[in-house]
Amino acid sequence: MSSAYKIGVAVGITIGIIIFVLLYRLVNKDGKWKTEYDEKQEAVRGKGFKYGFFTMILYNGAIIILSATGFTIPMIHEVVLFTGIMLGAIVMASYDIWHDAYMGLNTNAKGFAVFAIVVAGINLLSALFSWKDTEMFEAGKLQFPFMNLICCLSFVLIGIQLFAKSIMDKKEEEED
Repeated sequence: MSSAYKIGVAVGITIGIIIFVLLYRLVNKDGKWKTEYDEKQEAVRGKGFKYGFFTMILYNGAIIILSATGFTIPMIHEVVLFTGIMLGAIVMASYDIWHDAYMGLNTNAKGFAVFAIVVAGINLLSALFSWKDTEMFEAGKLQFPFMNLICCLSFVLIGIQLFAKSIMDKKEEEED
């Protein structure tokens, strides 16, 4: 993999983070940078962060054990690390969603849904183009573009849970 490609990946990730931050501000109803949560949500989010953190620890421990036993993980190191981060994020988000602490008090749910769909779509397109150009798998290992697929799948899993939770909440409201 050339240095130019690696620099391109680093620039792409930086631009992605900047776009993420700018769109995140648009998701809040009041245009504030910070999402507001009540005390119950803050407590639940603390547990969600804890579970996400422990997921990352268990994942990294499993990777260390696999590596120590001589098992070759068919991914470059960056993809292995990114997968652990996304697993932790999925666990945290899942816990928060099912305990009513994912959306803040000032979060526009429809805006967030659009944001999630855009992020998932961009990552899916990038992954498909990379797959088409055979950049996804090289030298027996998954390469940088596989991170786009992981990110897409993460947003899809979170979106499915948000959708299911909203349906369940509506049914509960109708029953009351």
